Amino acid sequence: MKLYGDFEKEDWLNVLKLSEKELPNAFIIHGEWGFQDNLSLWKEILSTNVHMPK
Repeated sequence: MKLYGDFEKEDWLNVLKLSEKELPNAFIIHGEWGFQDNLSLWKEILSTNVHMPK
């Protein structure tokens, strides 16, 4: 098991199901209990271009 800080580019591409040309300039990793309300808030704050990994 790797921690986020141990992930390399290939790990992130695999986890996020992205190709290299789809890579964003930045992304936010957000995790906590009761996350659905917080995800809704982040979507409103950031933009309509949100990628939710599976």
